[in-house]
Amino acid sequence: MGKNRRRIRRRRRVHPCVARCDAAEDHRPGPSGIRNRVHRRGLSRYVRRERGVRARRVNPRRTARGAPSSVPRVTTPSPESAARQPVDAARLRAAVAGSLPLFDTVDVVDSTGSTNADLIARAAHTESTAVLVAEEQLAGRGRHARAWVSPPRAQISLSMLVRPNGIDPAVLGWLPLLTGVAVVDALRGAAGVDAELKWPNDVLIGGRKVAGILAEVAAGAPNPAVVIGVGVNVTLSAAELPVPHAISLLLAGASTLDRTELILSLLTEFDRRFTAWRDADWAVSEVVAAYRERCATLGAEVRAELPGGEVLTGVASDVDEHGRLVIGDRALSAGDVTHLRAGYRVEGA
Repeated sequence: MGKNRRRIRRRRRVHPCVARCDAAEDHRPGPSGIRNRVHRRGLSRYVRRERGVRARRVNPRRTARGAPSSVPRVTTPSPESAARQPVDAARLRAAVAGSLPLFDTVDVVDSTGSTNADLIARAAHTESTAVLVAEEQLAGRGRHARAWVSPPRAQISLSMLVRPNGIDPAVLGWLPLLTGVAVVDALRGAAGVDAELKWPNDVLIGGRKVAGILAEVAAGAPNPAVVIGVGVNVTLSAAELPVPHAISLLLAGASTLDRTELILSLLTEFDRRFTAWRDADWAVSEVVAAYRERCATLGAEVRAELPGGEVLTGVASDVDEHGRLVIGDRALSAGDVTHLRAGYRVEGA
């Protein structure tokens, strides 16, 4: 009977703190009857009380042997912050040097005002082409001077400086649309999402904007230079989205959130498309066909707000050889377009 009583006294319950602690395997009985590496005051009292020993205060940062505990404080990072790793600049440079001959240099900076503005300034002092990636952009701009900002490492913020020598200024407007085709193909291929275009060059997933594009002329003929900025929402949470009708790759269930991999895919697709266009002596037929195939605006009921305040509604039937959106008998070269069937406004970047 005495033996049974002793066995009953030695039984103890597992304190819930043990199950929650990442270092639970280190809580083994020690020679003095107190679990080694105990770092919670409540846990030390609990164990001693269950052993029938008078509870006393135990320093939660010291073990029974008197040595400082090596158990770290348990923290649980959010999935978004855990995925926000820095861009691998060395990997980008190696890829550009080995397989992306369109670009002479690639740079990654921690923070800048605007990658577009930086490359426009650089274009005046060099004849080279370049890629600039920023981990954080403090004064990014979209179409119509709209702000484009996000938390550090939550987006892809990059600009490309290209020199389309010999291009007809009349078809130069196809450059941002070609970039949109490249972004769609890159996101479909690398991230496994059903990306599509909204005229002129917004990228959507499920009718919600995930990326925007802004092209700016840095120098005119005879040696034209154009800077194309691309912004992609990668790990923004729902609370971090700039507007309710936006989306991120995280929220879209993308197969990868690795920004280095996504940037490489984007640069590869752009290099391929731009080089083929240049080799075709800037003929737009293949670019037009690729754009129409990926454009969700075509066939949709739309509402277009035109410069000057005019509003036009109707079915978008075509994108012509000049990149203009055809609604009824009107061909629009500029305007904010809403896909009415989506039920909410999708703004241009």
